[in-house]
Amino acid sequence: MVEKLPCSMRTFPLILSSWLPASYSSYLQWLKHLLERLGKEYVLSLWQQVYQDIDDELVLQILSKGWCEVDQPAIGKIEKQIDDMCACFFPVPLDGVTKENARKLVELMPPIHQIRQIFPTLQVWKELPAYEALHLRFDGAALLTEAMIRTLGKQGELIAYDILKEERTKKNGRENRERC
Repeated sequence: MVEKLPCSMRTFPLILSSWLPASYSSYLQWLKHLLERLGKEYVLSLWQQVYQDIDDELVLQILSKGWCEVDQPAIGKIEKQIDDMCACFFPVPLDGVTKENARKLVELMPPIHQIRQIFPTLQVWKELPAYEALHLRFDGAALLTEAMIRTLGKQGELIAYDILKEERTKKNGRENRERC
């Protein structure tokens, strides 16, 4: 008989080199959508609100220990993948934000900023409880949403909903195309 673990005790392998590009993609999606909808001045202010208080104790705790090296694609491939993603989201400057500017803005956000500071290589993995994996993946988006709700009220909440819905729709579309 297979013993079932409670959710709080289940763990998942998180390989940074595989996980990080998806985080960039998510932030690039947020950045593009917000620039199109609210303009550069507001977005830069919002971004600063989120990254100025970046020392999230849980993120730092998750990233601080227990990581093991893994044999994964060379870092050059990952960096190229991220550059290509920036070019895809920002093929031309959007409200004055170039693909290079977009990448710099994304790299200010948690946990990407902390990952880039802590790890000399992304060729590492760690078994993470579900809560910690979810915190790494969604805390930055939650912080962006909270900041929008503080400044825009219900409109900020609806904008965040639109972005998450768009992100989910695009992901489902990619999965369906890959199955064909």
